[in-house]
Amino acid sequence: MCTTITTLLNALDWKGIMAKQFIPAAFLSLLFGSAAFAEEPKLDVKASESSVRASVDYGQIVHGFNDETGQDYHNQVLRRSNISINRNLRLDDHIEVKMGFGGVFFYVLPEQDGAPHTRLPKFGVGPVNAEFDYHFGNPDAPWSDLQLGIFWYKYNPDASNLGEYLLRSGTYPGYLVTGGFNLMNSANYQVQGAAYTLNLMENRWKTTLLLPMESQFAPMHSISPTLVTAYKGVPGLELGAGVDFNHLIAARPSKEAPAQHDPTANPDYMRWPTSIITDIQTVKVPDTDPAKPAGSMKDSLVSISRDTTRFYTFQGTKLMGRISLDPKAWIAGLDEIMSPSDLRLFAEVAVLGVKNYPFYYPNIKNRIPVMFGMNLPTFKLIDLLSLQGEYYNALWTNNIDAVFEFQHPVPYHKDYDPVNGPGSVAGQVKSDRFHWSMLAKKELIKGANFYLQVANDHTRTFDYNIKPIKIPITSRLSDYYYVFRIEVGI
Repeated sequence: MCTTITTLLNALDWKGIMAKQFIPAAFLSLLFGSAAFAEEPKLDVKASESSVRASVDYGQIVHGFNDETGQDYHNQVLRRSNISINRNLRLDDHIEVKMGFGGVFFYVLPEQDGAPHTRLPKFGVGPVNAEFDYHFGNPDAPWSDLQLGIFWYKYNPDASNLGEYLLRSGTYPGYLVTGGFNLMNSANYQVQGAAYTLNLMENRWKTTLLLPMESQFAPMHSISPTLVTAYKGVPGLELGAGVDFNHLIAARPSKEAPAQHDPTANPDYMRWPTSIITDIQTVKVPDTDPAKPAGSMKDSLVSISRDTTRFYTFQGTKLMGRISLDPKAWIAGLDEIMSPSDLRLFAEVAVLGVKNYPFYYPNIKNRIPVMFGMNLPTFKLIDLLSLQGEYYNALWTNNIDAVFEFQHPVPYHKDYDPVNGPGSVAGQVKSDRFHWSMLAKKELIKGANFYLQVANDHTRTFDYNIKPIKIPITSRLSDYYYVFRIEVGI
């Protein structure tokens, strides 16, 4: 084991990439043992490639809202700096090894007067990839590929921000995410696991089986087998479909459908908070809230019935379908005057859980997000100008509190009290159905690119504990932000 690792590190020649202090001899000695420093023959590397990429982001949340604190994000500044160092090796005609590390400087929000800790920069570092690839068949046109480790996966080449629902969403509850530490070009998913891809019909038909392990949201460490296929049978037309068996293989089965029981809970109907609700009875009573219009009414609970032998679950089946059209393939001469991405029309639709459950998830139509978009023609003035829209007629707010904090497979609602049902958040949900995004890209010189993103999407900023806020900052129709990026790479 030590011999193999040492040989691989020698081949990677990290000393030529990173300063010695990043990998001190003492650390290697503790990690790999004294054998790590023995003289070993180098691997027969067929080809190698190193890259360093850095970027600086600057922008503003022009209008936004933090639902947890009730604060408006008016002209809050967005600043981030990123760097990544990568090394790719081809060990023979079939084997590739890819390794890389990255870091990000960022600031938490909201920035507050009289609170200096809100103005201190934060820094995070982690693996960009740590990947082993094996290519079957002809090295120049393999009929299949195997990937193991940590690697990035993207099935929709047209999704620049919104979309990519199959791996960037929940089922029960059906939350959506965009962004993260990387605000741009982040419509992809970092897999920790394995993928096997079949390349058929001269690469016109690709099918991938993924086994990703959950690494962000509860229940952690479960595996969600995912099958994705894409077909380019006709010039200018691409079709794709996929299915994700979310949390199917459980690391801890008790976490998938938690049978939580608190016999001391008051009122008693909350003693089984994750058991399936079979019936709820309410009556209308006057609402005495002085902030509400005179004569307002609210629901008052009469009775609630639960089946304490069945429980809501995180497990579910997600479906995805997509289409992409490129008219340039049908009209002669357009390729000569337009950028390769110009005029593409595309759409993606998903079902975030095919099974209905009483009360919280009664209708499948409330679990279907739809993304649509177009790359506007720029006639080679810039490389990309992508516009995207989204419609998601959800029953509940796009809130990750239940999965991130409490590990409940139910949507967030006030006090998790069933009397605060969908009607209690209907106004908030209605203003959060539509989202949009615009991304522009221009290569300034070789190795240097300029980006601009303006969006009302599902970005969640980070608080002082580096925890994402529960509801995206742009959850109202009037909310949006913009970000510029300069990116250089060698």
